[in-house]
Amino acid sequence: MWVALVDGSNNDHLIIETAQGFLKNKESLRLLYVIEVSREFPVDKEIAHMTEIAENYLESLEEKSKIRLQADIVQSRSITSALITLSKEEDVKGIILGNNQFINDKLEELSQIIKKFECDLIFCNALIN
Repeated sequence: MWVALVDGSNNDHLIIETAQGFLKNKESLRLLYVIEVSREFPVDKEIAHMTEIAENYLESLEEKSKIRLQADIVQSRSITSALITLSKEEDVKGIILGNNQFINDKLEELSQIIKKFECDLIFCNALIN
C-alpha cells in the first residue's frame, strides 16, 4: 500500500496525483493526516477541534477522488515519528509527501530520519503555496 501524507494545504492534490502513479490495479491509496500534539497534553488525548478539521478535510478529499482512498488520522508528538512508525508497517510500500511538509522545518534531521525509514520515501516537489 502507498501512503500520501496530507495536511490540508494546496499541495495535497499534487501529492495525491503523484501517488496515483505508484498504485497497481485497483489498489487504494492511504491518506494520512497527522495531528501534532504538544507535550502539554497526553499524546492520546483527543483534540476535538483538530480532529474535526482533519475529518472534514479527509471526507472532502474522499468525495472528490476518482480512486479508492483509505483515510486515517494519527495523533503524534511529531510528523517525523508518525512517519517512521508508519514506515515499519508490513503493508506500506512507500510514503509520498510534499517537501513543504517535511523539509522546511526538519532539514537538519533529514539524513538521520531517512536512515530510519523501512519503506520507499518519495518527496513530491510541491511548490504551490
